[in-house]
Amino acid sequence: MDVISVDQAADYLQCAASRVYRLIHSQQLAATKINRYWYICQRSLRDFCQQEMLQQGQERFNKSDYAGALKIFEAMQHHFPDLPEGYHLAAKAAERSSQYRLAFSYYRQAAQKFDHLPAYRALARLHFAHQQYNKAYQTYEYLLRHARHDFHLLYQLGLCAQHLQRPEAAISFFQQALKLNDCARGWDGLAYSYYQLGDYAAALRHYQEAHARDQKQAEYVSGIALAYHALGQIGEALQWYQRSLAMPHVSPRLYFSLALAYEDLGERSRAIEAFKSYLRYFPYCSDGSYRLALLLMEQQAFKAAASVLHKVVQLSPDNGLAWHYLALVETRLNHYHAAFQAYQQALKHLPESEWPQTYAHLAQTFVLAGQPEKAHKACDRALKQNPEQLEALNVRAGLYYSVQAYAEAAALYEQLWQKQADQPLHAYHLGLCYFRRQQHDAAIEVYQSALKRHPEAACLHHGLGQAYLGSKEHLKALRCFYRALALKPDFSPSICSLGQLYTEQQQFDQALKWFQKLIDQQPDNAEAWIQAGFAHDNLNNLKQAISCYQKALQLDPRNISIYVILGLACSRQGYIQNAIRTYREAMVQLPEEAGEMYYLMGLAWLNAGQKEEAIAAFENAGKHPHSSQHETWQHLGHLYLQTRQAKAAVGCFRRVIAEDMQDARAYVSLAQAYDACGDQRRALKYCQTALKIRPDDPEVLYQIALLHFRQDRWREALPYFQQVVRLDPQHARAHNYLGSIFRSMDCNLEAIRCFQTALEAEPDYCVGYMNLSYTYFDLNELPKAIYYCEKAIECEPECEEPLYWLGHLYMSTHKWAAAVNRFEETLQINPEHAKARKWLPVARQQWIRERNGTQPLKMPNTLQK
Repeated sequence: MDVISVDQAADYLQCAASRVYRLIHSQQLAATKINRYWYICQRSLRDFCQQEMLQQGQERFNKSDYAGALKIFEAMQHHFPDLPEGYHLAAKAAERSSQYRLAFSYYRQAAQKFDHLPAYRALARLHFAHQQYNKAYQTYEYLLRHARHDFHLLYQLGLCAQHLQRPEAAISFFQQALKLNDCARGWDGLAYSYYQLGDYAAALRHYQEAHARDQKQAEYVSGIALAYHALGQIGEALQWYQRSLAMPHVSPRLYFSLALAYEDLGERSRAIEAFKSYLRYFPYCSDGSYRLALLLMEQQAFKAAASVLHKVVQLSPDNGLAWHYLALVETRLNHYHAAFQAYQQALKHLPESEWPQTYAHLAQTFVLAGQPEKAHKACDRALKQNPEQLEALNVRAGLYYSVQAYAEAAALYEQLWQKQADQPLHAYHLGLCYFRRQQHDAAIEVYQSALKRHPEAACLHHGLGQAYLGSKEHLKALRCFYRALALKPDFSPSICSLGQLYTEQQQFDQALKWFQKLIDQQPDNAEAWIQAGFAHDNLNNLKQAISCYQKALQLDPRNISIYVILGLACSRQGYIQNAIRTYREAMVQLPEEAGEMYYLMGLAWLNAGQKEEAIAAFENAGKHPHSSQHETWQHLGHLYLQTRQAKAAVGCFRRVIAEDMQDARAYVSLAQAYDACGDQRRALKYCQTALKIRPDDPEVLYQIALLHFRQDRWREALPYFQQVVRLDPQHARAHNYLGSIFRSMDCNLEAIRCFQTALEAEPDYCVGYMNLSYTYFDLNELPKAIYYCEKAIECEPECEEPLYWLGHLYMSTHKWAAAVNRFEETLQINPEHAKARKWLPVARQQWIRERNGTQPLKMPNTLQK
């Protein structure tokens, strides 16, 4: 009996102890029997302690108390150093608690001391998990000597060989493994080994074998996709990538391969989305971020590219190319200071062979930043390191062109054209230099010579068109621009030139078509929106024009011209508040233009008939220096005249004359102001001064005649009006005033002729129709008087006087109902119209009597107008 229970052991110990005492007492000691008792007890207690410790350790391990389990298993090692279980289980507990160095140590002791195969397996697995593939390979090889036909060992050896870049050995192991177990993962490992070896067709076949055996594994589907991709069958690869990504438990790394496939297929947008999906899982992958940034740059998404490149240089500060591209992107975003810092980092981390190109790009950034001297220095550095650095030559040529040194620029462009005859852009710039120097024939010769080499170069056809345009050969220019667009339909310079050419020829519908095409192509081109708005404006599509100007303003909020154009368009459309708001926004953006904006606000209020607001705006404009001071004081003076502030008007017109002593119209306006002040002597004096300056100016003569007319000096006004119509037969108002003078002299037939001449010159002249109506009324030709009054109402339906006068004419012809309607319409426009309020009750009473069959009341023979 070798093993007994603890209770039995206790009994044996008690018996042994009693016998020892008795034998000692009787002096008879049977040592053999006593030793037997002690040995059985000792063996039983040892096995009991071992089982008890093992059980407690396993319980704690199963409860994930790995630290407690480790302590028990380490105690087990101490008390039972001859048992491998203590080392093996302690290693497992250490591994689970992430104490890998300790786990390695215990596995190694278990393997070396006891040749414990499970420990060897665990040790190999741990080496593999920690990417110690060479050690894992050696351990698995040792295990294979003990188990030649173990599928798992052969499979793991194949994986280790793959990681050690030994595809031939991996293929051998996987083939042996497949003989033991024809399973999917064996075919998968074999396929990847062929993929490593570069035999993509074999890899594809083996991936398909793996997929045929297990169609639920996304890994095998993605392997097929990778093999198709490597074979250049991008369409098939994309289908399998998408199938794989639709499966559960797919590796997100597949998004990287999918992005590369889309990139190879030219689908940049989808490639960008795939890279973004990849980076959601692996945000610190600098390679993925770098590739994403390059794609964003190709898509002109420079803000997003800059953000990604900043992340790349944070992850890889020594990536010189990333710094270089970041500098280029910051340049495109007009962040020149950030670009200069990026160039410094790029030059620090790039090899010297890349410095000339970097300096060339740095020079271009200096050009855009408005630092031409530094740009020249950067070009010098680039050309010093590489005299054949063509980009630096190109930048220097551009610098000469920008300062109008066209001869020097032409010399450099000619040098570039000789060295790079395959680049038609150099010939284009060379011809452009000749064009700027007004050497149109030389430019035409350059372009025609270059077109013999590059007949399909759209830029050369465009340049030739520009040269023809300079030579005033518009038809040839049109043909060249259309040829350029036939070769390259989205060539924006030709599209813009066509729009401008049609605008110059006042074919605004054609111009609008081309500018709209340019906008579709370049929605951020503010100038295109302005030109489209101008075309709409000339086609009387004012609302569309305003919309275009607003879009242009959003794109270029610092452009004062757009504020002016937009404000004027809103004023013409009647959107006065919008115009005022536009000018106020301009003052916020450009405070130095406050004077000009106040002036335009004054014009807007003036066009809206808001005299008080216009006066306030012009007064503010006068407080700020600006280019329209002359016009400001003129408008303000006329407004003061209209609001009976004659003294203030005198001051304004004197300011106008102080700025321009030869302004004849300012003298006339000053004369009108003095006339309003009652100073007739000075008024006549300044009229004579105006006539001395411009004796044959119809407008000056007209204003002098008007001054006499308003003072009831008709005979003095008559010769001036006659001079006006002699100099300008189409001056409708002069004809009208002549007619009024003749009518006042009872020369009604001559008056009618003058009024009709005024209407021929200006068919919508309401006052002319009214004067004709008055004259025919004087002649008692009431039908004609009514006809011309109705024509006046057609011209200005919101004017109260024609409506009132038509009501009177209807009363004169006893058309009471019509008269009532006209008087009511008059009072709707102006409820305070005294004459309409006087005659409306009379007309209504007559209408009631007529309707009731009652004799109408007697009316005076002549009604007052």
